[in-house]
Amino acid sequence: MPIRGCQCSRNVKDKEAFQCFQCQLAFHQDCVGISKSAFKVVSSMSNIKWYCDECMKLLPGVKSLNKAVRDSNDALNTKVYKIEESNILLKSELEAIKSLIQKNVDKAERFDGIDMSTELCSLKNFLSKSFADVVRCEVKKNIELVNDEVKSVQKTLTNVNDLKERERENNIMMFSSQETDE
Repeated sequence: MPIRGCQCSRNVKDKEAFQCFQCQLAFHQDCVGISKSAFKVVSSMSNIKWYCDECMKLLPGVKSLNKAVRDSNDALNTKVYKIEESNILLKSELEAIKSLIQKNVDKAERFDGIDMSTELCSLKNFLSKSFADVVRCEVKKNIELVNDEVKSVQKTLTNVNDLKERERENNIMMFSSQETDE
């Protein structure tokens, strides 16, 4: 049967072919320019991975993908930091508003007795709930956006790490180099 990947149409036994570590296509040892003696050495060592010419062309793309992931991660960290700063500012402003409301409630109780205090308390509760709901909704939206971005970056990092792990398994990379039996 002809081997998938090789350009020739000869039949070959699996023992006489290289299989690309990346794309899993098989190639005759003589079609890729490897001598039989070099083929025997490479075949006997499980830690040597062979890559076809097409997959070798893709390796620089992994480096640029890795840089893009790092840049994206840095941008995401910047966004998270800005959100955290905004949350701190919102908490501070909310505490200041609560303090002002409490001071006004205290003044109102002294000024007009129970009737004014009751109205201010209900107004305070209404404002607290309204403002808290607005803040909660905005924070929830931002958290969902950040979570989606984190998941995307984590998936990309996992893919890059898997690819790196496969590359690390290689102790020797062979390129389509011509050898002679000499």
